[in-house]
Amino acid sequence: SAAESDRWRWLAVFLFLAATVREDVSAMMAMLGVMMVVEGRPCPGRGRRVRAGLAMLAVGSLVFGVLKFVVMPAYTSGQQSFLAQYQDLVPREGGGYPAVLATVVGNPFYTLGTLLERDKLVYLLQLLGPLLFFPLRRAWGLLACVAGALFTLLATRYPPLVQISFQYTTYWTTFLFLAVVKNLEWVRENESPGVARAWLGA
Repeated sequence: SAAESDRWRWLAVFLFLAATVREDVSAMMAMLGVMMVVEGRPCPGRGRRVRAGLAMLAVGSLVFGVLKFVVMPAYTSGQQSFLAQYQDLVPREGGGYPAVLATVVGNPFYTLGTLLERDKLVYLLQLLGPLLFFPLRRAWGLLACVAGALFTLLATRYPPLVQISFQYTTYWTTFLFLAVVKNLEWVRENESPGVARAWLGA
């Protein structure tokens, strides 16, 4: 709401406090920055929002990288924390998180095979079904799924990441609920009143 009302100092305060919670919150901050940059329609203060989004992307990525790859390994004997959650994507020769990304990019068919699992499909239906898949009403809503997909769906042999009884659903809900609000706003401005009321009621 601070960004929507152009209260940039409050936004900076809230982002700083959020970044002190966990390292992955900084990654989510970066994702919110991306969403601010690519948000569709022109609006007053658009330039400032783009600059704020770019700043969030840069700062969030930097903080996440420093915490994940410098600070945390320093307290875990040089080991990268939570890497076991993605064990089937780590090559036999190892290599940590960069190797996981190399597998995802360099071997997409294998990666797709790890995604096509019953539990992950059920998880997606549990998240998107109650929202009637409305966040995906616009392509912009696909951005709302990026953080969740990276942090949960890429996991292998770690059931808690794809169970709604664990806190990991916030990787999704943080963005999906935002997409619901933005899409309702878009529908109200671009569709007939009847369609807008129908979606609101749904």
